[in-house]
Amino acid sequence: MDLLTLAFYLSVLSYCIGLLLRALPLPFIAVKRLGRALVIEGVFSCILTFSYKILVYLVDYFSSLLGASWPAYSAWLAEKISALLMLITGLKAVGILLSKVGLGFIAQSLVSQVVSLVTTSLTTLIATSIISTILYSNAAFLIALGIVLHAIPFKLARGVGATVIAAVLVFTIGIPLMPSFIATFSSATAYTLAPENICTGTLRLIDAVNTPLGQAVIEGYVEDRLAYRYAFGSDGLLALDKTQGLPCTRHNAIVSVVDAKYTVTLESPQGDKYDLLIKLPNLLAVITNRFVLLDSSVSITSVSKEGNVMSLVVNSPRDFTIKTYFVENDVFTVYIDGVAPLPDKTETLGWCGVNYVVQVYSLAPGIHYIEINLEQYTPVAINVDVYPYIVSALGLDILAPENALLYSTQLFVELTVLPLVYVALLTTITINLARLLGGASTYITKIVAGY
Repeated sequence: MDLLTLAFYLSVLSYCIGLLLRALPLPFIAVKRLGRALVIEGVFSCILTFSYKILVYLVDYFSSLLGASWPAYSAWLAEKISALLMLITGLKAVGILLSKVGLGFIAQSLVSQVVSLVTTSLTTLIATSIISTILYSNAAFLIALGIVLHAIPFKLARGVGATVIAAVLVFTIGIPLMPSFIATFSSATAYTLAPENICTGTLRLIDAVNTPLGQAVIEGYVEDRLAYRYAFGSDGLLALDKTQGLPCTRHNAIVSVVDAKYTVTLESPQGDKYDLLIKLPNLLAVITNRFVLLDSSVSITSVSKEGNVMSLVVNSPRDFTIKTYFVENDVFTVYIDGVAPLPDKTETLGWCGVNYVVQVYSLAPGIHYIEINLEQYTPVAINVDVYPYIVSALGLDILAPENALLYSTQLFVELTVLPLVYVALLTTITINLARLLGGASTYITKIVAGY
């Protein structure tokens, strides 16, 4: 038995009970009034049951009439949630930078309050999205369920049923109109989030023989100003979403590995996502964080690896040098043409929290056989002060965090206060419609029933 059939039988039951009470030979006015009320309730519920398809049609009709579009609402919601997530990421990055420059008290007092405001806005939008999605995707079922509850005799669940029907009708039609309501009453913000100017990306870093090169740093510059700073993972992979981002415009970037720096140009992607392979031509990875740097004049004839032992054959038409970079306390041996020579120069360099021992070897022109045996090492990871592009894109200044407070407050009004006001308006309409459906005004049903 489906819900509408059950609702019809319950309506008939109310009607029959009402007629039975009116027909009883009892001289009690209260009984007669109860019977009359049940007859009216049965007629009203029966009319509502047969109006099911009309109610479903009215949702589509008024949505079309008012210009309510669920796809447009979903796109607007996704855009706002993405913007808020980007802002939260940017604010957290600002907080980290403030802490590193000795202004942690600002991060604790001001930035944390701003993040709280933005998080409240995000929670409001997500909660609204969940509720509206439930109502929209289950509208037909909820209307039928409301009709069944409405039809239960003696008004045992009439108020609940009327409220369910009214909520589905009002919110399914009204929620998609929220962006228009907010756009009408919200003021222009001092800053503008522009997700179209923030691209995602997957960057892969490899050495001269296509081996993944991990634990490197990339810094991007737009108009000679630092726009972002990221670190490649141990697998040479850097995956960025829009909460971190890359500039969608053509720009230069510098890839750094200790004191070796490489300039690369990132062309604008076809869509909104980079998919780049960056190759460092004269660098060879032994393992993560340990590598060999060759002069640009050197050509690599062959390279082989077995465990932590790397063997290579190189050739150069003129004098050249090679540099080995190992972490302090590593135990390693470098063989050149079968001999373990002393380095011409040894120095210690600190980079991103890791101390490197750099050894320089000078070689004559010609072919040379080089073997590097890393006998003992401890895995380490570099510590990079990440500077997400979202911070630059949003114009957040670590020395002027009050601008972020102003912008976040405006967002709070736009994406928390105004949505709650709009939901309150829809709730008021729902309550009044529920009173009508619940029998607060039974004038029409009395006329139909003839009482």
